[in-house]
Amino acid sequence: MPALSDSYSVSAAMTNDHDKIHRIKAILIIAKPGIILAETLAGLAGILLSSVPLPSIKETACGIICITLAATGAAMANSILDRDTDNKMPRLRQRCLAVESIGPKRIAALSIALLSISLLAACNFLTATLLIAAAATYLLLYTVWLKKCSPWGVFAGAIPGALPPLIGSASVIETISAPAFLLAVLIFVWQLPHFWFLALHYRDEYQKAHIPVLPICYGYKITIKLIYISVSLLLPISLVLWPLGYSSGIYGIMAFIAWGAFVTLGYNHSNTKHNFRKGYLASIAYLVMILLAIIVDRYVGSLEIILK
Repeated sequence: MPALSDSYSVSAAMTNDHDKIHRIKAILIIAKPGIILAETLAGLAGILLSSVPLPSIKETACGIICITLAATGAAMANSILDRDTDNKMPRLRQRCLAVESIGPKRIAALSIALLSISLLAACNFLTATLLIAAAATYLLLYTVWLKKCSPWGVFAGAIPGALPPLIGSASVIETISAPAFLLAVLIFVWQLPHFWFLALHYRDEYQKAHIPVLPICYGYKITIKLIYISVSLLLPISLVLWPLGYSSGIYGIMAFIAWGAFVTLGYNHSNTKHNFRKGYLASIAYLVMILLAIIVDRYVGSLEIILK
């Protein structure tokens, strides 16, 4: 009997461990860690651009924590609101299954808790206001309303994605700095080709889900033209930080290389899903390179000042 009891305990423990791993994986799918990482990097870049000399670790951590918690809470809420639509799209069905496995009510409670904590941790009133604005535009203006009724809803969806640099700026200087605003404009414009490449690649899935994206409503040629225009705008917007004195030549060179790589990999005339996906991935690489260029440039610049 003891042997049977031990065997049962081990089996139960293994089952519990498996369930825990399954729940963790489901939460990660729902939380969209890739988006959270991008928003956190954007917030950090906004913080570093706005404070001269560099802010303290405490000030930086306060802004980063607020952005990360709010982004995670909003992503979870979005997964609940979009679960019926996600279920119609094969690439997002896993997210819908993850929501059902954890339970919508539990996810909603966790989402509310994370958003509330982010507001409580906000360094000042402006930071809290921007956090509320980001969550409201993403969940209400975009997810609930414009996403499902207009191909131009992407412009509304780009607003919350562009706010992290402003939130970062507000968290350390209690106002919005000019370089943080320029970075927000850059990220806003970047989101347009980023999403349109995705919409081209998954056009059929969006059509089945009855989401009126640009390629469905206006066709391939118009979408590609708008992608070219928006990608072209990224170069002057990104480089303007340099002549205005908000960054050094190190950033300028890295920004130009990042844009060149984006154009080389993403600018393709072929009407194939492979190339649309290539453009989408190139857009992600571009944003990461720009944000890392800003972060490295600011730390290198501060190190040079200290050594002098």
